[in-house]
Amino acid sequence: DPEKVKVSLETTGGITVDATGAETYGTVVSLDESPLHAGWLYAGTDDGRVWTTRNDGKTWDELTGRFPGVPAGTYVSRIEASNFNDQRFYVTFDNHRTNDFTPYVYATEDGGKTFTSIVANLPTGGPNFVHVLEEDPHNQNLLFVGTDVGAYVSTDRGKSWQRFMNGLPAVPVHDLEVHPRDHELIAATHGRSIWIVDITPLEQLSDAVVASNAALFEPKPGLQFGTAPQGEESYAQKWFERPTPGSRAEIQYYINASQAKILADAAESSTGGSAKRDGAPRGPTAGGRGQQAGGQQTPAKGPQVHITIVKADGSVFRELSGPATAGLHQVTWDFRGEAPPAAEMGPWDKKEHERIAARGKVVSDSLKKAGWDAQSLERMMDVITGKTDRSAAFAMFGGGGGRGGGDPEAFKERPGETPPGDRSAGPDYGQMRTLAELVNPGGGLGSFFRGGGGGGAPVADGGNYTVTLQVGDQTFSQPLKVIRQAG
Repeated sequence: DPEKVKVSLETTGGITVDATGAETYGTVVSLDESPLHAGWLYAGTDDGRVWTTRNDGKTWDELTGRFPGVPAGTYVSRIEASNFNDQRFYVTFDNHRTNDFTPYVYATEDGGKTFTSIVANLPTGGPNFVHVLEEDPHNQNLLFVGTDVGAYVSTDRGKSWQRFMNGLPAVPVHDLEVHPRDHELIAATHGRSIWIVDITPLEQLSDAVVASNAALFEPKPGLQFGTAPQGEESYAQKWFERPTPGSRAEIQYYINASQAKILADAAESSTGGSAKRDGAPRGPTAGGRGQQAGGQQTPAKGPQVHITIVKADGSVFRELSGPATAGLHQVTWDFRGEAPPAAEMGPWDKKEHERIAARGKVVSDSLKKAGWDAQSLERMMDVITGKTDRSAAFAMFGGGGGRGGGDPEAFKERPGETPPGDRSAGPDYGQMRTLAELVNPGGGLGSFFRGGGGGGAPVADGGNYTVTLQVGDQTFSQPLKVIRQAG
């Protein structure tokens, strides 16, 4: 627009006092280089023009006008060059500045000669205009878009989309990036900070997997810390903690709807079977996957799959279970084996266990009189005194931390303003620290997690393991490497 360029460059002398950039025109606002060819560049401007060069900018070709349905002058919000096809790239537009909140998303397969809309079923009602598109670096069919109200995912390269926001509030998503090593999607939002979600199963979710009854995805290496990580000292009303990344191995699998129905029917008709579970399902994560935390023993609910961790010598180190409902699921393993029965404890372990149990009863009775919630206190005492596996604490507090009970990733409106002394919301990590110090002065909470309370389950050594998944009469296997980190 010549008039806007004149205002931007001549009237103001090229300087704008508008911090938002709303009065800056004729500006390249999106720029990307092909990861397959150095010097192949794509540029988009705030006045709706799209350009490409294949010689490092010596000459440029304009592609404006090749996007059917996009109003002239629409802001180019993002250009994304493909990681797989040098003739493919994506362009998104944002026209909300003229009260047009339509999502505009386009793809080309012929180097920009023609473009096709891949909006498909992205919502058009409300402020769903698109800020960003990201193509996964490992799966060319896996796309993500960030709009002014959230994030969406496509597993078929834009033929269909679905919300990708479990645990993520309705918030503008201005940038998306997939970490190529850690297989995590990182979202930068306006007002709600940075969000990260593991997308390993989505990257491996091929057409063949979707058509199969079930699948076990190749897990990422499990990073195990040599010493328990310690948080900073806190003097607020609550301890600020979150699960330490790398403190557990993640096992992810898929079950299709027909197989899930078969398992559900079989479970309903059966009157026997094991009710052992190694983790209670937590709420959906940001990726929408049900989770379990290895260690807790609670009654099974619904049909289950059987998961086995096998050592390199072929011996079974740990057995877990997980939900057998349709969809993607994640079970976490806390690197511990099966806890030995009390009869197998050594003399020192038995004596220490008895001491902890006796002192725990005294402390528990005192805290009940002081007004602590009896049910929450009982759950914590079961962990500390050994009635429940120590690693159940990770499931109890949403994975080893958090502000109060429940999922630590769940949105809390103003977590720092919880009234001090409020014990009604269930156990929190600060309470657990206090309780552990009272039961075992000087030992702290870490001593119980490391088995210092007596009779703890063995911790896995670094090395190669095999994960097996039993779904009905089918068995799947994947290698799992455990890397023990020094420090």
